[in-house]
Amino acid sequence: MILKEPRINILICGVSRSGSQSLVDLFGEYNNIGIYPGEFDDFRAPGMVADQLEEKLRQDWPSLIQKSLQIPSRKSRILQRLYFNPHFQKTKLERFVKSFEPLNRRINSSIKRQRLMNLDRVLQSGASQEEKLRATKDWVQAVGDIYCNGDRKYRYFLFDQPLTLSTNIDVVKKVFEPFKMICSLRDPKDQMANVIKDKYLFLPYGAPRMNWGGDFLQAQYGRTRKGAFKMWVNDINIKYKRTDALEKQLGSDRFKVINFESLVKDYDRTVAGLESFVGLKPENHTNQKKYFNPQVSIKNVGYHAQYLKPEEYELLKDLERMYYERFPIDGSK
Repeated sequence: MILKEPRINILICGVSRSGSQSLVDLFGEYNNIGIYPGEFDDFRAPGMVADQLEEKLRQDWPSLIQKSLQIPSRKSRILQRLYFNPHFQKTKLERFVKSFEPLNRRINSSIKRQRLMNLDRVLQSGASQEEKLRATKDWVQAVGDIYCNGDRKYRYFLFDQPLTLSTNIDVVKKVFEPFKMICSLRDPKDQMANVIKDKYLFLPYGAPRMNWGGDFLQAQYGRTRKGAFKMWVNDINIKYKRTDALEKQLGSDRFKVINFESLVKDYDRTVAGLESFVGLKPENHTNQKKYFNPQVSIKNVGYHAQYLKPEEYELLKDLERMYYERFPIDGSK
């Protein structure tokens, strides 16, 4: 009997606005890679699957899986009915209604919800830890099946942000094996410029509504731009250190760090290195530069002067030192 060879999971991790989406776009150009739509919060978010796999965390975080699967709002259900109602077709409402999820995506979403509900039953049962890990591994494989439509041409499946950098790596290894993990870094000056440009600077505060997390950040860092800037710098600093730890834990055969600048400035060599790491063949890169084009993305390199204040460069010195120790001179390793 010939067993079906498991797909290799590609796990993309970033360090806060560090260019991880560029990697998702790049891998989306290969004809044998399926991609999970959006970030994989079902696994990594507080109270979700990763927390339910560990006894201590499960005690701290009662399962929030069922809450995440709540029935859509009444407004959402009405819009779904409108979508299928022939009386509303070919009317001025058609474009508005059809701007919501296409039918096949809603079907996939429904199947995914059912799979997650089934997994939650196992995670909340008296099953052994090994049984829970095995059920979660099967669930990860099933999620890939959903978005690959069962097509075996997809040798790989990509999860964007499937874990936080503090997630227990032993759990990750058991759940996502076989996998290749890639972490993107970026020049801290451009990274913080991107945070400011995309209006993320104060996002953790919870504005325009107040929340407990935002209240804590305000008490720690203040409510000013400088305070928020320091908060982001400290967050990136911690993630740098966790990236180093992951690299040591997983080894070079399963973990690779890449910087955004090299992907843009040294595209061919960097892509070849990624293909070698993952096990891809150049002939599978059938839509080259369709989603990630270095000639377009070059505008996102070295643009920090447009967004950073002179005093903010001083706050970035330690991050710059760590970054350029890893990626000397112009960011190419």
